[in-house]
This record gives sequence, C-alpha cells and structure tokens, in this order.
Amino acid sequence: MEWIISEIPKVPKNQRTAGFDRETKEVFLNAKIYSNPAALFLCMSFDGVDAVFQDNDLYCPASWLRAEFPAMAADIDLTVLKVRAFFEDSEG
Repeated sequence: MEWIISEIPKVPKNQRTAGFDRETKEVFLNAKIYSNPAALFLCMSFDGVDAVFQDNDLYCPASWLRAEFPAMAADIDLTVLKVRAFFEDSEG
C-alpha cells in the first residue's frame, strides 16, 4: 500500500490522504469523509471487505464506497482518477 497526501489547506491530514494498491489498482479513501467509521467498519465486515488502517484511521476501498454511496459516485470516481494518475505518473 502506498499513500498520497494532498496539499489542501485547513483540511485534516487524514481526510486528504488516500491509499493506493499498485497490484489491484484499488484506491482507499478515509471513512470519515463518508460516514461514521465504526458503522462503515461493521458494514465492510458483513460484506467481507478488508479494512485498511493508517495512523488509526479506517480507509475503505473506493469501489465499495461507490456501491454504498451512489449519490457520491461521481466524486469518488474523480478522486480515484486523480489518485491513479498520480501513481501512474510517478512510475516513470
């Protein structure tokens, strides 16, 4: 897992951090942005989705978040594109 922290002033570091798994190309976003992390952790466990923790914060797979929060799908998709582009650009 690799991590990126965007440079957005006045936004908590954990809410501007995203994880990226180069093998699966999955992007992981902070649960606090979408809902109560404890509730999301419970939902993820019922769905059989692995949790990722970084600095005591829960990060959820963007693909799972997109399915759970369809009203936010466009924002999630945009974030995923930006994170993937960052890591693709950093490869070469």
